Amino acid sequence: NVVVREIVITNIDCYAPLLSYEMKQDSWTNEDVKLYLRAEDRNADGSSGIGLADNWYSLDGGSSFSNKDVIVFENNCEFSVITRDKHDNRSYTDISIRQIDKDSPWVILRMEVIGEGRDMQVRLIADAGDAYSGLPEEAYSWDKGCSYGKEPYKTVTENGSYQITVRDKAGNWDYDILEVGVFKEEIPV
Repeated sequence: NVVVREIVITNIDCYAPLLSYEMKQDSWTNEDVKLYLRAEDRNADGSSGIGLADNWYSLDGGSSFSNKDVIVFENNCEFSVITRDKHDNRSYTDISIRQIDKDSPWVILRMEVIGEGRDMQVRLIADAGDAYSGLPEEAYSWDKGCSYGKEPYKTVTENGSYQITVRDKAGNWDYDILEVGVFKEEIPV
């Protein structure tokens, strides 16, 4: 006797899962960045695939896999994420984290003497920059960080200690202090 059995296979999964990701921080920051990963295993017609593997993604080229959907990055980096399903179909997604700036800007305060005698003034000039996020339009504070403006210079007419504070786009800051002592005090007659 011969028994014939017909089996219909309706769900052959030969497609790799699709990875999507989101970073909550899309502008410059001086804090760690959280990356949220999500993957779906679908067939070409949109139907469900076999499903994701228990540990479904790798950040180290496939040496190890994880299922944690939130990853925290302390520094900028570029990497490839391998995503796999239960049949070991794999997809590769390149991700770049480029918005972390934990370094302070640099600033040097210098002076330029203008005029002489009673008409003498000192122009304080802040030379500043930032290697990563850059300086915002209003980066300079002459009141110890209480308010910021666009002017990298200030004119003074008396001796004293002057401070410039500079911030970058990520919120890091630094300062420099300059002692001005070029004005002669008048002796009362």
